Amino acid sequence: MLLSRLVLGPGAFRRFGISWLTIIAVYYLAFSIGGLAFGALSRYRLNPVGAMARGFLFVLPVYVAFTTLIGLGVGQLPLKAGLLLGLVIAAFAGSTLGLWMWVDDTKGRKDNVAGRS
Repeated sequence: MLLSRLVLGPGAFRRFGISWLTIIAVYYLAFSIGGLAFGALSRYRLNPVGAMARGFLFVLPVYVAFTTLIGLGVGQLPLKAGLLLGLVIAAFAGSTLGLWMWVDDTKGRKDNVAGRS
């Protein structure tokens, strides 16, 4: 994103209907909120469903914020549709991310969970 901004200038993200500074602010704010949820659920990291919930809650603020802001910015997506689209994308991408982290932590085997906490 930074490379695009440097090469294309301040209008690099104009097609999204939001400014570059807004994009950066959303990343910092949304990932901070998602990171709090991710950390709060860390005790569930060795449970596959808990890991999927952690991943979902980590990316949820980012996807909901961006789909809503971009949808409103380009004028092609109503507010409710942007929120719903962000929720669906976060459910798919976040649960996949959480499951991937669970497999990485446990090597995909439940017997690896018993001795870890």
